[in-house]
Amino acid sequence: MVKLPNLTNFILLSNDPRVIGANQGVRRYFFCNITRTEQEIIQKTDEGFFKKAWDFVDSDEGARALIHYFKKEVNIPNPKIFKARAPITEDLKQLIEQSKHPLQKKLEHDLARPDYINRRIFADNWCGLITFDELNERLSTTDRDEYKRFDWGSYGDDALYKFLSANAIRWNNGEATRQISIQGVKHRFYLLDDTRSPVPNKSYKDLTPKQIEITHQNYTSVIKEIKDEEPEYTKAKKYLPGQIKHFKMKIELWVNLANGTKKDKWTRKEPKFKGKTIEQAYKEIMDGTIALESNDAVDRNGIKLMEYKLQRGIRTPEQIIIDIPKGDAEHQITTWGTFKPKEKTLEGDEISAPETKSTLYPHKHTINL
Repeated sequence: MVKLPNLTNFILLSNDPRVIGANQGVRRYFFCNITRTEQEIIQKTDEGFFKKAWDFVDSDEGARALIHYFKKEVNIPNPKIFKARAPITEDLKQLIEQSKHPLQKKLEHDLARPDYINRRIFADNWCGLITFDELNERLSTTDRDEYKRFDWGSYGDDALYKFLSANAIRWNNGEATRQISIQGVKHRFYLLDDTRSPVPNKSYKDLTPKQIEITHQNYTSVIKEIKDEEPEYTKAKKYLPGQIKHFKMKIELWVNLANGTKKDKWTRKEPKFKGKTIEQAYKEIMDGTIALESNDAVDRNGIKLMEYKLQRGIRTPEQIIIDIPKGDAEHQITTWGTFKPKEKTLEGDEISAPETKSTLYPHKHTINL
């Protein structure tokens, strides 16, 4: 038995520029769109071009010419091309684009549009990662005022999966998704925009699962803290001496009033300043021995926060990400009037957070009002 390769090909001709629906990744179609107007074709027909061409091909002379042309003149450098995928022409790319599901077209437009303010799904607070369920849920929401529902059209799960698969940046193992646990529940994440990785010059593909989990859950905070880390350190270094000086001037007034001969309400309210030097009072205020009213506590906590940032030093972006779930000392100061440095460590972290226990005021690390 003689086995011959099957090199059968079919030629389909149509006046419809979208005669077939071509999916992404299609490998069997060589698509060529003849960009001739109807008027040009009519003119060629009226001139008898097509009849003349057919009569020549159908004659012995024409057959000999075609055989000679294909045997002697046509050069095929690589015969294996007939067993490979069909060439990807620009016309094929355009056909694939036109064949996409309407929802896929809308999502790709939203993902790539430069006017961020008009994005519906992939807006500024989006981290660049998304799951199927998260995307499906976002498509079912209304605008911020809930006056209208965004019209994404009718679609099924297949349209979402096609969009995600076609636009996903492959992870290091070549797969379209990466399994990450979010609060103990496993999800499959698609990476659609790696430029949103919070770590400068580093891809999401190179972050640990814990770093990805924290970033996904706290993207706005992660971006802000990484951006502000060095400026906040520089600011603390610059203004801390002046803040301490200003605060000690207030303490000096309190001490003088407490030690004065005049019996006013301040003396009765704050007898603990009596007999103390300014430095003694300052130390007891900072270690929490002397409690302050809320307004005065803001000044004290501002100083403690600056000292905390200077003692901690400038963190790397990776350290900042791991620190996020442990609490925001600045938020605690401004909201609750307390200062509590981040001390908790997360189990399983590949990057350990720096030691944050204060050595400036060793007696008490937390001040509660």
